[in-house]
Amino acid sequence: MSKAGRGGERRWYPAAALVTLVLPFAVSIGCSHDWSASERDSADDDGAGGDGMADADPETPDAPDADIGELPPADDGGSEDGPTAEDAGEEDADLDDTPPPEDAGDAGGEDGLADDAADDGPPPPVCGNDVLEPGEECEPPGSTQPCTFGGCTGSSLCRDDCFQAACDYGPAPAGDACGSGSTPPPPLPPVGSTTVRGTTCGASDDGVDSACGTVDAPDVLYRLDLSDPAVVTLDTAGSEFDAVLRLADASTCPGSELACDDDSSAVAAGQAELVAALEAGSYWVIVDGKNADSTGRYVLNARFEVVGPAPPNDACTGATTLNLGTSPRSIGGTTIGAGNHPRGCLLGGGPDVWYTFTLAERTLVYLDLLDGGAWNAVLDVRTGSCLAATTSLACEDDACGTSRPRYLGWLDPDTYYVLVDGRSIVDSGMFTLRYQGLPATLGCVADALPLAADGRYLGSTTRGTNHVNSSCASMFGAPDVVYYFAQCPGTTVSATTCDVATDFDTALSVWRRGCSTSVDCNDDAAIDCRFGVGSAASDLSIGSPASGQIQLLAVDGSGRIGSSGSYGLNVSGL
Repeated sequence: MSKAGRGGERRWYPAAALVTLVLPFAVSIGCSHDWSASERDSADDDGAGGDGMADADPETPDAPDADIGELPPADDGGSEDGPTAEDAGEEDADLDDTPPPEDAGDAGGEDGLADDAADDGPPPPVCGNDVLEPGEECEPPGSTQPCTFGGCTGSSLCRDDCFQAACDYGPAPAGDACGSGSTPPPPLPPVGSTTVRGTTCGASDDGVDSACGTVDAPDVLYRLDLSDPAVVTLDTAGSEFDAVLRLADASTCPGSELACDDDSSAVAAGQAELVAALEAGSYWVIVDGKNADSTGRYVLNARFEVVGPAPPNDACTGATTLNLGTSPRSIGGTTIGAGNHPRGCLLGGGPDVWYTFTLAERTLVYLDLLDGGAWNAVLDVRTGSCLAATTSLACEDDACGTSRPRYLGWLDPDTYYVLVDGRSIVDSGMFTLRYQGLPATLGCVADALPLAADGRYLGSTTRGTNHVNSSCASMFGAPDVVYYFAQCPGTTVSATTCDVATDFDTALSVWRRGCSTSVDCNDDAAIDCRFGVGSAASDLSIGSPASGQIQLLAVDGSGRIGSSGSYGLNVSGL
């Protein structure tokens, strides 16, 4: 027997009854003991739990170890009685009766089935009830709805499923397509000045990838037929969307793109402008949009200037002769009205003209173009015969920023051709070609080295020749090393021998027209040089010449006759 109670009163419960109370509690807290039949029988017969305590003396009630069924006193909020079997059962229920989470589909009515109508949200829209509900685009089916995209407004039919059909912007405009079976694009009159107005609403996209990056916008074509070469100016000033102009070859449809422009208009920000010197022939002028929604009404302004006869040096056989000398020279010209040489370097699509010169000995040659920055010119130096295909030796474009080509290099005895070309079909105009040649027989340039870029140049004058006598040197006659370079207009080139590699007293001098004219010289200006030579190092700042020409920089010796050694020459500003 077991005892329990409060205030000196003891209540006795059969041990088997306590097993009945405790066992479910043990199971509910995770007890995993498997009761055998013999254990259950022993518990029933002896009144003891299955913990080996059945041999305790039932006549010694004060021995706690013999009382497995004793319940501790409990404060039940005022009840003087300890827990009863019913109380223990309620505690057991408190632990075990936590309901599992319900499935969403099990909530609802008394039979545990889901209330689908409550869980599925609002009922689906009913198409055709004349009420525009969530999930519908239009009501009722068969009605006409307004629609807008970009600068275009149209109408759309409400379909039987209450979704709108594609927007109808009306009939396609003239010039929507150029292929067979379509209405021919309207002509663009090639005389004087003309303005045409139209819309891209209802047009389709020709699908041509443009260098100006147009994406899926509808476009309209015009046909331009030129019987004579002309300078054509096109712009979209006055258009109501971000318009793009494209020029294409009309020998095919929609033709290969020759040029395009997006935002170059000088009179209307964000509008396009193209200026092109065109040969006689047929072209497509295409009004396009920058983006898919760049649509609406446009204005196309066109101006035509018929040029005179082609320049006399339009063909290789009529090339103008250049006489290269030690002094810089120049000649004016134009590519307006000229044809396009199909073999020009960079596949230049603009008109071009020809020049030629012949060298009797190895020569350092300088060529550059002044084009006013108005068009993108290319210099193509070629060799061979006009009767056969000439071969490009050098192709120069944008040496001094955009639109400014320049060539400088050694050429062997031969006949050469210079092609002044336009980078694209829209590039043509007036120019000045400047040229110069220093033959190798001039002692100071015979073994001159190139200064092609900013950097550190290491060398030695020890085994060199005395090419020049720098006017600022303390003594003349020291060996030197000569470099050649070209300079862009308005720039300053800095040169110094303040370098850890320099181990002798240097002088720097600049020469033009070969070695006949010294324009600057420095002996010991590098007063803050921290290397071993200290103030014996030299510094020079070289301004650009007024006319394009070859410049020579000599690293010379100073201080005593025969002064020479190793040097480090640091150059910037090229």
